[in-house]
This record gives sequence, structure tokens and C-alpha cells, in this order.
Amino acid sequence: GSQVIGDKITSINKTLSVDLENDRFVLSDGSVDRVEFGRLADGSIGMIIRDDKGNDLMNVSSTTNKIVSSNGHMELDFNEERILIRQENDTPILLLGKGDF
Repeated sequence: GSQVIGDKITSINKTLSVDLENDRFVLSDGSVDRVEFGRLADGSIGMIIRDDKGNDLMNVSSTTNKIVSSNGHMELDFNEERILIRQENDTPILLLGKGDF
């Protein structure tokens, strides 16, 4: 079964933890925290989803609201009110919304 230490409940394989003291759930693949939900490291409440390399694919909180494609070529940034598309070499090729390259 699961392990309960203080205010933290952890699955037997250590991939899921519920931290009651810090108000957060974390799902890990063993090396990367793939999903964080609740109170984030910056103190805001939100959710972060990462790929197997630790890159943020979705970060939604009171400070950041961004979704990025798995290859990093397309980014939807709600705070900046823009969609940004990049080439393979990371050069921006299309910007819809506010801002500039």
C-alpha cells in the first residue's frame, strides 16, 4: 500500500503524492514531476503538465497561462494574448495577437 508520513501520502511506487500541508498533488514518472496540481512552487494555485524531459506543456495559474506543443513550435500564451509559431531552428514565423518577435 501507500505510505503516510506526516501530512504527505505517497503511492507505493512513489509516482503519486498528495501533500496536505502544501496543498498539492504531484504525479511523477520517477525522474520528472509530470503533473503538479494545487499550490505551485511560486505560491500560486494552478496546474503544470510536463513532457518526459521536464519541459512545460501546460502551465495554468494566477501568474502563467500557457500551452506549448510537444515539439515547442507552437505556443498559446493567454497572458500575452498571442499565438506564436516557430520553425525547427526556433525562429518565429507567425505571431497572432500582441507583441513582436
